[in-house]
Parts: sequence; structure tokens; C-alpha cells
Amino acid sequence: MCDSCAPMPSTLRAPAFAPEATSGSEPNPAGLPTSYEHGGRLTAEGSTVDPIIVEIVGVPTQRDADGLALSSRNIYLSAEERRAARALPRALGEAAQAMREGLPVEEAVARARARLDAAGFAAIDYVALHDAESLDRLDALDRPARLLAAARIGTTRLIDNLPVDPA
Repeated sequence: MCDSCAPMPSTLRAPAFAPEATSGSEPNPAGLPTSYEHGGRLTAEGSTVDPIIVEIVGVPTQRDADGLALSSRNIYLSAEERRAARALPRALGEAAQAMREGLPVEEAVARARARLDAAGFAAIDYVALHDAESLDRLDALDRPARLLAAARIGTTRLIDNLPVDPA
């Protein structure tokens, strides 16, 4: 497996998505919660609040007209960083298309990383292909997948993902 295809370090995942944060819900095969149960807690008045059960539902990523995923983090981007940040969805789209056309995953990921480097991203945490259901790392596009990425531009960490289906 290539260096850029190494598993995503748990230190880069939000604690709420760590398997131990399921708080009573049953994790899916990837260890991510499908729901989150928050136990009752005491209020300032001393009464308890009933547990809240939340279901996590995946929806398509909402994007701005320039293709950048809508995120509260975008407000931290300067105008110049915002222009450069558009390379993230473009790099993912190009890599996804290249994989559908038969380019090996390792090469497509390397191209995406190079595009982000060239655009001025300060650090690339990961660019990787994962199974769409289990989120297991994939070395080949042989089933429905998602291309995941996280990278920093300036002081802002941006994340994005695209569905990728085999041709």
C-alpha cells in the first residue's frame, strides 16, 4: 500500500466519530455510530433531562457555486485562500474520473495530492478511497466508494468527499 493510502490516523478523526463515542448505540462495521444516544444529565435546577436519541443520516454535500463544500470553516479563509481552496473539490473530481477511467487508485491519489500541494495547501492530512458502506480503505475501485480528503490551507482545515462508482 502506498504512503498516501495509509489508514486515516484516529488522531485526525473527530472524537464524536471514534467507536468508543457511540454511547450505547450499535456501531456499524466501520466502527462509526449510526445513532448517538446522549444520557440524561442534571440541569441547573437539579432535574434530569430525558436522553436524546439522534440518527445520523448521510446527505449529499452542499456546495457553493465555485464547488467548495459549504462549511462554517469557510469564513476563516481569506479571499486568496478561498480561491486556492477550490482546488480541493477539483482535485477529488479529477481523481475520481481518472479512477473510473482505469487509473490505479495509488496514482489518482498521488495526482490529487500533487494538485493540492501546487494550489498552496499547507498540509494534506489524507486523500484516500474508502468503501461507501463499510468505510474500509480500498486499493482498487471495484465497488461503490467515497474519495475522502482533509487538508489545511492557511490555518483552516477543510474536509471533502465525493462518491466514486466503478465504470
